[in-house]
Amino acid sequence: MRDLQAMLEKLGLSQKEAIVYLALLVLGRASLLMITRQAKLPRSTVHHALRALCDQGLLVIEMVEGKRMYQLEVPERLRTLIHMQQQTLDEQSRVVETVLPRLRALAKGRTRPAIRYIESVEGLQRMQSEIELMSEDIIQIIGFDAFKLLYHEQEKRGHRKELGQNGRRIRSIIISSSTVNLPEVGFEYCILPPELAPIEGEMSVCGDRLMLFSYADGIIAIDIQSKTLATTARATLEFAWQEAKRLVPVQGVRYEQAPQRNKGQ
Repeated sequence: MRDLQAMLEKLGLSQKEAIVYLALLVLGRASLLMITRQAKLPRSTVHHALRALCDQGLLVIEMVEGKRMYQLEVPERLRTLIHMQQQTLDEQSRVVETVLPRLRALAKGRTRPAIRYIESVEGLQRMQSEIELMSEDIIQIIGFDAFKLLYHEQEKRGHRKELGQNGRRIRSIIISSSTVNLPEVGFEYCILPPELAPIEGEMSVCGDRLMLFSYADGIIAIDIQSKTLATTARATLEFAWQEAKRLVPVQGVRYEQAPQRNKGQ
């Protein structure tokens, strides 16, 4: 039952809702008392879970001989629930694409940059997911050995794949003492040894956003939205990029460049 509970939670049910759902699935039509005993949860918790399941259209409430009874809809109702959630997400995606230009126009009137400060792996991952959705080119320098300690290899590959799928140019100065496997398309990179640049963080510029990450001594991520600061950082990274390309053959460290995009793409 634990695996079924975990799957129901992945579909969007809370832990308690999933437990009550499975209890009612075993019982069939049942009273609140019967469900409480089967679920082994407090009566009030079961009551709230039943109301939530009812609101989602997953169960029906009937009066039998003056007694309130609960019964699940057919399990296929879960498919309908997910379909409705997808329709809501699609609608929200359309709305956000419509409203973003207007919000950006309002934001242009600001004289102060927008700054976010994050101190968690989850927050850092959310920020990186935002970068994946942006369309502008990226230039960055990254302490890769420190970065890879935070993520499973599958997560790293997924992040790099998403970055490379938007048809933009990505240039990375990678500080690493080990082999780095990047997607073949979309990435241009120099690999430099840590003794040349002992970096345990990352600086990335994408559009008007400057993003700074620390991967050691506590997770820190700073996202600055400022055209002036992004332009300044980009110019600095451009200089570093040209210097890295010059230094790499001298140091005997390999320089690799992904296939260039065709013009017009």
